[in-house]
Amino acid sequence: MASTPISGQITSNDSSHVFEGGEKVQVSAVDASRMDAPSVTLGEQEIILKQGQTFPIDFQFSYDKSRAGQGYGGLCMQARITSKSLRLIYINDTRTPLVENVTINVVKT
Repeated sequence: MASTPISGQITSNDSSHVFEGGEKVQVSAVDASRMDAPSVTLGEQEIILKQGQTFPIDFQFSYDKSRAGQGYGGLCMQARITSKSLRLIYINDTRTPLVENVTINVVKT
């Protein structure tokens, strides 16, 4: 496995939101280049938020670049935040290219 580090922040226009604690952040690097096929997860991190935590949320993990295709769509970042009861609260709704020190903006659902 060719491990490549990625780091960045998850932000939101709802920057005043204060988390209760226990919410789960899932951030992943995916290959979206395969036509008519689901994206392939190349690496991911799960973060459990602490009570009182706010945006931005920092992340850092490694992904397997050798599994990536070369087609249109390329490498992207995905982020979602779910409540303790697994209800989706935030998700990114725009394509976010995978670049170093990436910022992923999420919106409230």
